[in-house]
Amino acid sequence: MLRDVLPRLPLAWLCMARSEVTTLPDGSEVPLHMVSSMGNAFTFPLQTILFSCIVVGCYRALGIRPKFGRGDPNSKGWYLTPKDRNSERFDTLGNFSVFGDDIIVCREAYDLVIRMLKYFGFQPNPEKSFADGPFRESCGQDYWSGYNVRGIYCQSLDSKHDTYSLINRLNDWAANHGVVLNHTMSWLFRQVRFIPVPPWESDVSGIKVPLDFAGPLRRDRHTKSIIYLRYVPRQKELSLLNVDALARIPRGFYHNPPGILLSAVGGYVRNGSIVERQRQVRYTRRISISPCWDWWDPTHSRILTSEGWRRWVTSSVWLHLGKT
Repeated sequence: MLRDVLPRLPLAWLCMARSEVTTLPDGSEVPLHMVSSMGNAFTFPLQTILFSCIVVGCYRALGIRPKFGRGDPNSKGWYLTPKDRNSERFDTLGNFSVFGDDIIVCREAYDLVIRMLKYFGFQPNPEKSFADGPFRESCGQDYWSGYNVRGIYCQSLDSKHDTYSLINRLNDWAANHGVVLNHTMSWLFRQVRFIPVPPWESDVSGIKVPLDFAGPLRRDRHTKSIIYLRYVPRQKELSLLNVDALARIPRGFYHNPPGILLSAVGGYVRNGSIVERQRQVRYTRRISISPCWDWWDPTHSRILTSEGWRRWVTSSVWLHLGKT
């Protein structure tokens, strides 16, 4: 399919960069017939380009003018309600979106886009494609009439860090939806030690609270920044500076120079060492400093609106911590 639709030069680069075979442990080779094998770094960009072209072609065939979104920093979802279609926000978001294999199009173009995807050899998943009714799904988010109704999932509470994560995620969910979970949160709080951390910290680092509820905290005498404790992953590092040590790779590892080069380019090699991947993450407590404890960035926070932030402060944290 790519040989038919791509110009020769981009096709040549893709063929040069792709993996043609997989070598098995016994030394035998299995030919790969798809351009993108597991771990291929250009899969998502290539999908985005191809599927965007298909969508734009379908729009033009149906007489729909494609509107390319300019991005909305306050938007947490791309599903447009009928009210949005007649507002300036519609022009900001555009009328289609493609990110890898996640495609959003107007309802009137849905059937033709599905037909064209099948024509080019792709297999849309009917169980994850929605065109009728008020429900939509995109990039791991679930929307009902434009409202994000994605639930909070908990796979286990085997460690205290699982509990910290669930507490923080439930607090955010409760603030966004205006729901108070007193009994659930009270039970969860009793399972762990109260370690207050800023709202922008990691979910597993402690319990995210506003500064007023964090209790007495020390400040740095020079900068007046707040000093607090948090949990951070305890990382195992492998030194890349000792050539003799690399010849004795620990069990479960193998020497992969291209992988080391890619890690270095990506910024994952620090001080001549690379972090080992761990099956079971262990944590340790560290002293940290915060000059901006209550800073809230709506573009990166799970709390979607300023009203949700106020509810997080007054309801989701104040009531759940038993401060009333």
